[in-house]
Formats: sequence, structure tokens, C-alpha cells
Amino acid sequence: MTEYKYDVTTDEFQNLVIERSSSLPVLVDFWADWCEPCKMLMPVLDNVLARFPESLYLAKVDTDKEQMLAMQLGIRSLPTVVLFKDGQPVANFMGVKPEAEIVAMLEPHVPVMEESAKVEDSGASSHIQALIDAEQWDAALHAASDMEGDQADLWRLRVFLAQKDGAQAQNCLDSFSDELKKTSEAAGLAARIKLLGLSAEASGDLSSAIEKLESDQIDVGIEQLLELLKHNNGDQGIRKTLIAAFDLLDDAKVVSAYRRRMAALVF
Repeated sequence: MTEYKYDVTTDEFQNLVIERSSSLPVLVDFWADWCEPCKMLMPVLDNVLARFPESLYLAKVDTDKEQMLAMQLGIRSLPTVVLFKDGQPVANFMGVKPEAEIVAMLEPHVPVMEESAKVEDSGASSHIQALIDAEQWDAALHAASDMEGDQADLWRLRVFLAQKDGAQAQNCLDSFSDELKKTSEAAGLAARIKLLGLSAEASGDLSSAIEKLESDQIDVGIEQLLELLKHNNGDQGIRKTLIAAFDLLDDAKVVSAYRRRMAALVF
């Protein structure tokens, strides 16, 4: 747990949810250990929290331990997620929802980062990317170290990937906090580390497909891989590359469609 994500008991609810929501909105996740949909939703909520840095709290209520609180609040289905703002519930949903839908629900209620901060962060990111493009690795790493929080770690890893230094990139990923590892950004970078390792062993058409993925022509690369799999569905290199490629995509529906096509070729 972190400053912005924490467990809440019945005795703490007034202070850590109702009163705290006067400063920043508090998203409350009502869950239970036996609830499989709850476990499916948890990493999605972690990703959502990462998209609202220092603008949103995520409070978690274990309804098995806090049954009276759940009854008082009328929680009848799990998972149930309720957004509190200024001491009042202002939005809610039940069941597992895609990240984009949850973000859309939150946006009218959650304060956005100050425009000046956005511009500053964007400018620093552009500067580091320019250094990477110029292959000024030491300068890029130094600039990344000046970034705030998780952004520093993410940009350091991007520099190592641009250098095709898989070992350093993996070491950097391993040093990420547990919360950062759960974000979609980290998942995408982890996939690129896998692709770097796979590219060292690939040749011919498989190597060409990986090059497409590495240059962000993701859909083109996946289509090439599916075509290769059609003619050699037992090739583990193709399968592993496809699985890694899926983590480069943000749209769950698109990933699901690609997975169905892969399964149809494999089985």
C-alpha cells in the first residue's frame, strides 16, 4: 500500500474516506478474497490510480472483515466501487469494467494536473526523447534522473531499451515499485524487453515482424506474426513473440480479438 492506496476499516472510514474526500476524491473498492471478479478488477484500479497521480485516493474495504460497514452502505454485490467527493458518493459501478470506462466515470470529478506541470513534464520527456534519438545515452540517463518519481524509472528503462541493453533494462524493471510494475506503461516496457531477447534469436520473416513491433508498427507486426503462425503453428518463437506483442496494446477488445485469432490457429 502507498500514500494514495490503502486499506480501510469500519473505524477508519469516516476519517480516511468521508473527511479525506474533502481534499481529494476517494475511490473505494469493496472486495472479498473469495471474489474472483474482485481480483480481476484490482490491477485495473491500480492502473486507473496511476493515471491520476496525486489527484485520487484508492481505499480498499475487505467486506469479509468489515461486514457491518458494507451493510450500512448498502453494498449488495462484489466488486462494488464507489467514488466519494466532498463527503458524498458521486459515482459508482459494480462488476469488472474496462480501464477506459472507469477513467471516463472519474474525469468529471477528479482534479487534473496543473497545466504548467503538464507542460513541464512534456518538455522534459521531449528533451529525453531527443537525446535518445541522438544516441546521447549518458545525457539521456542524466536527464531521466532529474524527472520526478516513477517517470525517472520509466525513462531510464526506455534509454536502456534504445541502447538494446536487455540486461540493464531488466535490472531497471526489477527495481520498479510493486505499484509501478502493475501499470500499463510498465507492462508495455516489459514486453519490449522480451522482444529484445526474442529478436536476438530470430531470423528471416520472424525478425522482420519483430522489427515492425519495435518501430511501433504494432498491428502490422501482429498481422505478420499471425500469418507466420498459420503456416507453422508449432513454432514457439512465433507464439512467444505474439504474446509479448499483445502487451504493447492498450485496447483490451483489440487484444481479445487477436488472442481469439491466435487460438484458432494453434488449436
